[in-house]
Amino acid sequence: MLIAGTDLEGRILSALSERLMDQELVKIFCEEYVADRNRPRAGHTGIRAAQERELAKVVKDQDILVNSLLAWTPSRRSTSVNTN
Repeated sequence: MLIAGTDLEGRILSALSERLMDQELVKIFCEEYVADRNRPRAGHTGIRAAQERELAKVVKDQDILVNSLLAWTPSRRSTSVNTN
């Protein structure tokens, strides 16, 4: 049986308020829970940044290759190749 995230959070908070009367423990749990929920987002942000850097490098390398090919046109090639 799957439990929706909001239902799970409600159940957890209800159990904490009924069974853990120490407000400091509830506060610590809530802080850790939020931190745990945010960890995957932080990881994705780092992965995306690395992918964007890699994409920029690939685009730059591609531009260099295309410009090199365009600079080496058949008219220039024929003048630089010895046909004798």
